[in-house]
Amino acid sequence: MELQLKEKHQAKMQEADLADLLTELTRYGRPRLSFHDTGWHAKIEMHVESACASFDISTSFKEPTPLAAVVKLKQNIEATLKKYITLK
Repeated sequence: MELQLKEKHQAKMQEADLADLLTELTRYGRPRLSFHDTGWHAKIEMHVESACASFDISTSFKEPTPLAAVVKLKQNIEATLKKYITLK
């Protein structure tokens, strides 16, 4: 019985984490999450200030869970921003 409660608690925590992460990612753009035959995929259309310009950041189509896909997407966004944007 205690194990079932612990598993339910973990599942609820993961759902909350997923919702929080997706909400956090909206500050960068429009995140999307989808399931394909090979696994979960996350993608974001980044906010861009330039006219007629856009770029997307995504994960592979092989992430094992929705949360794993969104965590990987956040890591990819942070790596891209560190690499290409110099903050002054």
